[in-house]
Amino acid sequence: MKNEPYIHCDFSRLARWLTGNSVGLVLGGGGARGAAHVGMLKAIQEAGIPIDMVGGVSIGAFMGALWCMEKNITTMTQKAREWCTKMTQWSRQLRDLTYPITSMFSGRHFNQTIRSTFGDICIEDLWIPYFTLTTDISASCARVHTHAKCSNMDVMF
Repeated sequence: MKNEPYIHCDFSRLARWLTGNSVGLVLGGGGARGAAHVGMLKAIQEAGIPIDMVGGVSIGAFMGALWCMEKNITTMTQKAREWCTKMTQWSRQLRDLTYPITSMFSGRHFNQTIRSTFGDICIEDLWIPYFTLTTDISASCARVHTHAKCSNMDVMF
């Protein structure tokens, strides 16, 4: 039996990058559809397709960062489930209400759940290269983020 190279190791990722054959995954937004990202990542992993870099917006940014942080579908699923459970607690949402000048919620609860999920990990510390995309409403242009604390991703959603 011939020894096959392990396509998920860093050397294989570097070789694909140097030869222009990197595999990138970009995850889209859509709130509750974020749960579908877990199933899609599981299917990609089962098919043996390597993921060399990940990008995302909105819930896709969250799920992509979780994948890059964990690189384990079971742990990622568990953390995503815990986050979703926290986000759907009505008592916390009611305490987060604010005067509806620009928003119904202050976002404090949302920010706390992001910080509790990622802790002090920076984007550049993730196992797989990662980026997220936001819109700068002041300059009316897109911004790509490749350096920041993952717990600061609340401003990126």
